[in-house]
Amino acid sequence: MDDAVKGGEYNKEQFLQILRWLLAVGWVFTSLVIFAFVSPEFSDDITVRIGATIGIAILLLIADLVGYHFISQNIQMTEESEIGATHTHSSNNWVGPDGTESGPGVAEDWYLTYDGPAPIVEDVYDENYGVDRGNGAVPIEFYLKKWGVPKGFGTTDHEKQIIEDNAISGF
Repeated sequence: MDDAVKGGEYNKEQFLQILRWLLAVGWVFTSLVIFAFVSPEFSDDITVRIGATIGIAILLLIADLVGYHFISQNIQMTEESEIGATHTHSSNNWVGPDGTESGPGVAEDWYLTYDGPAPIVEDVYDENYGVDRGNGAVPIEFYLKKWGVPKGFGTTDHEKQIIEDNAISGF
C-alpha cells in the first residue's frame, strides 16, 4: 500500500475521531442550554424541566448517532469505490483488454468518453452501429465523424446521407 493511500485512510480516521468529540461536546452543551433556557418555558417545576431536558437530549443523541453512522458508512463506501479500478455497475458487465467496460449495464453515451481505437462494427441497427464494446451501440453519425467509415460499411442510405452531409471520406 503506497503512502498516499495510507495518508488518506489516516485522514479519514482522524476526521471520524474529531467528529465523535464534536458531536459529544455539542450534545452536552446543547443539553445544558436546553435545561437553562428552553425548559423554563415548559414549567417552573424542576422535575418537569429535567424530564423535558432528558427527552430532548435523548432525541438529539439519537440524531447524532444516526448522523455519525451515516457519515462513517458514506466514507467507507467511498473508500470501497476508490479501490476497485474495474468496478462495474452491473454483474453482467465485463472489462475488455483495453480497459473499456462493456455489457448491458453500461451507460448509453459511453462512447462520448471512450478514447480507445475505433470499435469494431458488427452490423447496422437503424441509426446505430452495433459494435464490440460499451453497451454495443454507437450512433452512426457520431462514429463516422470520430473514426470514419468502417471497412465493409457505408452502403445504407442513412450512412450515405451522413457521409455526404459531412463530407466524410473513405467511401
